[in-house]
Amino acid sequence: MPINPIYKADLEAGKFYHVCNVTNNKDLLFKNDANRVFFLQRFDDYLSYLLDVYTWCLIPNHFHFLIKMKTAEDAVNGLLKLREDKLTKTERGFLEGELQFTDLSLQAFTRFFQSYSTSFNRAHSRKGNLFYSSFSRVHVKDDHHFQRTAVYIHTNPVKHGIIDDYRDYRWSSWRDFMSARKVKVKREETYEIFGGKQAFITAHDIRQSFLLHDFHM
Repeated sequence: MPINPIYKADLEAGKFYHVCNVTNNKDLLFKNDANRVFFLQRFDDYLSYLLDVYTWCLIPNHFHFLIKMKTAEDAVNGLLKLREDKLTKTERGFLEGELQFTDLSLQAFTRFFQSYSTSFNRAHSRKGNLFYSSFSRVHVKDDHHFQRTAVYIHTNPVKHGIIDDYRDYRWSSWRDFMSARKVKVKREETYEIFGGKQAFITAHDIRQSFLLHDFHM
């Protein structure tokens, strides 16, 4: 069955996307907290020069990120910080104007997935593809879509019956939003899109109430 093109959007500079991927046969993506920490670090290592993260959540067999792609200039500046002999063929092609931002972005995600998969398989004596297929990336077109996606991501553990309160789930960006410390997620920009911090919280509570009502029907 062909995949709906909506889930395979081109990753264009300056646009928002909901990115997710699931494992083969619903295998575990993480077997311990060290895997989760490593996954987030690898994501940052491979992709931080290309995108900003607004919300994220790690589920046992899949993940979700709400991101905004940076500008082509940001990508160039990020690559120029690397040693020339460390650049991939795609990265060189982008710097030389032969390839587009979308080509660079797709390759960066592919390298991230391959890096994590290789390390995970080695650590857990596993063979074969860890992920089911090419990752899903949906263009987030407006503020309302952004709001729905952010809430969906944070309440995803409730949707899957992992926990009854999204606020208690450790492996999402929710705690970054409730913290006073400096964080990597774009907290203030997210609040602004929701119309303020309280509106942000209320939207999550409404979604959770809806999910829990469905569970108890």
